[in-house]
Amino acid sequence: MSALRDHGRLAAAAARIGRAVAAACLAASVLGTAVADERVRVHEDRLVSLRPPVGVDATIADLVRAGARDDALAQIAAGADVGVPEASGNGTTALHWAVYQHDVELTRALLEAGADPSVRNLFGSTPLMEAAIVGHTALIALLLEAGADVESANYEGQTALMAVARTGNTEAARLLLDAGADPNAYETWGGQTALMWAAARRHPEMLRLLAEHGADPNARSFDRVWERRTTAEPRPKNYDTGGMTAALFAAREGCVACIPVLKEIGADLDLGNRNGVTPLLIALLNLRWDTAVALIDAGANPTQWDVFGRSPVYVAVDLDALLSSGHPDVPSFDRAKPIEVLERLLEAGANPDVPLRQRQPFRNVTFDRGYRDGSGPGITPLHRAAEGGLNPAAAALLIRHGANPLMINDTAVMVVGVSARPGNNHSRDRSKGAGTEEDALAMARALVDAGVDVEQRDPSTGKTALHVAVERGHRQVVEYLLRQGASPTLESSSGETPLDLADDEMRATIEAVLASLDR
Repeated sequence: MSALRDHGRLAAAAARIGRAVAAACLAASVLGTAVADERVRVHEDRLVSLRPPVGVDATIADLVRAGARDDALAQIAAGADVGVPEASGNGTTALHWAVYQHDVELTRALLEAGADPSVRNLFGSTPLMEAAIVGHTALIALLLEAGADVESANYEGQTALMAVARTGNTEAARLLLDAGADPNAYETWGGQTALMWAAARRHPEMLRLLAEHGADPNARSFDRVWERRTTAEPRPKNYDTGGMTAALFAAREGCVACIPVLKEIGADLDLGNRNGVTPLLIALLNLRWDTAVALIDAGANPTQWDVFGRSPVYVAVDLDALLSSGHPDVPSFDRAKPIEVLERLLEAGANPDVPLRQRQPFRNVTFDRGYRDGSGPGITPLHRAAEGGLNPAAAALLIRHGANPLMINDTAVMVVGVSARPGNNHSRDRSKGAGTEEDALAMARALVDAGVDVEQRDPSTGKTALHVAVERGHRQVVEYLLRQGASPTLESSSGETPLDLADDEMRATIEAVLASLDR
């Protein structure tokens, strides 16, 4: 994982450098000079103009922005007005730029010269907010001492404490809290609090600090109730439902260390969003297997399902298979494996037979696992595991923990389990019958070993697994079922026997197996 993260950082750095170089070239082109660095400079990954507009005198803010700190300090010493914003007209002052450039000495000089520590530019940013974004403890302390507004909320209500919470710098956060920052303030777009930001950025110690100062561990972001609308767009829509808690954010982002802290500070680990998606469900839906284990250990309800009927057991089974075509999921790097999480859920008392109430929503609208026959009302975890021979180990585990082989949707699990047949790229996973004969044989063995009747009939067709295996041409499965006692003369609802469905080659196989059993 560290290698992947390092690769990601290098790629991001390369992208930033590329953008800066491109911008510098553009500046040279626009300014009509080959010496672009006389007019612009790169500050970190941003391009900064060195000169104010033509015909406009440079202010202290313009000097600081351009990095001419010695000239700026000289003007401050000469008594220049330090509150005049830069010439661009966006209201950004020298103090903004000094803080942005992490220049403690220049910031102190500007404050001592009378700069307003709570000044706000046209973007709604204040010097304290700029310091908070990077969690700069020394600058935050300096600005608070000078009387800066401790909240320093921007136009959408995001406060300095929210910004610091994202950084994980508890020392900086403590300065703000001790100065009176409200730990339960929420921004006005999504209703998110500092505690939610800390959870989303995986900072357990920040969670603990905020809770010690009165942060509500069960605060919820705004519910999103979107107006119904008519559209010619046929593809499914996925609208943010809101209603997120710190626990939901932590579970979604895979913060294993956050879970015991959230329990300690009084968070309800079963509080879901408006669709009933709980922290345990959201962890599983995002392949956060280690976080799911942490939630089970912390006492999260292993059975609680959402409005679609998705239970933790169903989701664990559903996401146990990586896709081989279409748009596959990125493999999880967690130590826990889906089958292990499934076993932990069942051992914790999860109901193995909770069926889907309605077709489950897409996890990712454009690049999802695709619609499946096994995703509609009445489908149980056992159906999902058995379908197309997809997951023999999960099926056997479910049955050992009491799953009903005659499932709620009246489909015989043995028949479903041997129904594997070749698929195509439109089958996003193997559940639409895109399995192999080997899959079907493995599933038949698992189900028989778990005690499922080999002659279990499909309630709607009356067919047995042997009927289906003969139809599929799965010789190995036919031989195995016959040796387990399956009868080739049982009639389906239409009066057909497996022998009736067999071609000459399959009939010869059946007769040979029966002859060997008679000896």
